[in-house]
This record gives sequence, C-alpha cells and structure tokens, in this order.
Amino acid sequence: MGGNLIAAIALFSFAFDLCASAFVNNSASPSTGPALTVKRCASLGGYSPDALAQELILAMQRGDGACVRESIESGANLTKAFDNGWTSIHHAASIGDLYYVEGILSKKDDAAFINSKTWIDQTALHIAAAEGHITVIDRLVLAGANLEAPDGKGDTPLIAAVAEDRLSAAQRLIHHRALLEHRGRGGGMTALLVATARGNHEMVSVLLSCGAKLSAEDGETAMKLAKSYPLVIDALQNTSRRK
Repeated sequence: MGGNLIAAIALFSFAFDLCASAFVNNSASPSTGPALTVKRCASLGGYSPDALAQELILAMQRGDGACVRESIESGANLTKAFDNGWTSIHHAASIGDLYYVEGILSKKDDAAFINSKTWIDQTALHIAAAEGHITVIDRLVLAGANLEAPDGKGDTPLIAAVAEDRLSAAQRLIHHRALLEHRGRGGGMTALLVATARGNHEMVSVLLSCGAKLSAEDGETAMKLAKSYPLVIDALQNTSRRK
C-alpha cells in the first residue's frame, strides 16, 4: 500500500513538473535571422506589390534573408494570398524563422492580418503550432493572434499542436492561456481526447497536469481510445484515483 502511494505521488509530481515547465522561461529566444547572403536579389525595381510578395515567399523558402528584407522594404503586398490562401505570414510561420516574422510584422501587424485564414481556415498560429515553432508562437500571440480561432475542422491552435505531437508547442500555448476544454475535430474531441487517440502518454500527462478534465462521458471515450496504449491508460487511471 505504502509503495503504491509513493509511486502515485511521484507520478503526480512528475506530471506537475511537466505542466510547470510551460510557465518558466517565457521569453522567446532572440533570433538574429539567417545569415544574409552577399548577393542581393535581382533588381526589384518596377515589380508590382503582388510580384514582390511572390519574391518574398520564394526568398523565405530558400533562406535568403537579404532578399526577404529587400522584398519587404520594396513594398511587397504582405496580405496577398497565393496557393491554398497562404499569405506571407502563413509562410513565415510555417518556416519558423522569427527573423522573417519580425520583418513582416514590422510593416503589417494589425489583428485582421495576423488572424487571417487560409482556405482551410488555419491562421498563422495554427501553422506555427502544428510545426512546433515556439518563438514564432510567442511572437504571434504577443501581436494579437487568437488562441481560440477554429480552423475548418473546429481545431484551435492547441489542438493543432496536440494532433502533431508537438509537446513544447502545446505547453507554450497553455502558458498563453489557451483553453483546454475546447472541442475540435468536428466538435467532439478535446485536446486531451486527441492526445489519447494518438497514444501520446507524455502529452496526456501534460494536459492532465495542466488541468484538462474528463467528463464521465469523455472518460469512457478516452478509455476506449486508449485501449492499445497502456501508458496512456495508466495516466488516465492515476488521474481518476487522485480525484
């Protein structure tokens, strides 16, 4: 009996530490950006703002910091949507370089732009969360990104991070007070249920330690989803015992 109690306390302490780790070191690491190339872009004189926007995206994709800066300073249309409705901020969030994000936000930082959506209703924060780009998450939230914006499936950025097993990104979003009980995946799945379905026991432990709750109905669903994942079952059962 004593041994079981000690083990339960140890597990609880471990889970609490996992959640607590999201609330420390909450300053983004500074980014100096990519090394600037010696060769500048081909002359951008006479380019339209939309053409400059395309040059900007291509420069970000090839890691050409000098051309990124030149495209922005030359007047690229930062709100221009290309394939799949992605604008410059969506591409920068996907690449995950804070230097690019800062450059874009230095020219365009209104909430409508920051929270603009792709054709599948993802914001830049959804994309950064799914890719696990912590410093970009911090910067977008600071600029006014909506933590609870639903995408086309109803997923918030937190659920997007959980669905891609991005543990640090999920912790960061929780640090920024993302709601744990939002239901995505068509309205039926919380972040905890998504993590359970994926068999990610570390994510399950973090979400539980940060306050994620299971209703009676969700508890039954979770146990069914976790049937092939013993470590997830242990985490769920240990939480139930502590109630």
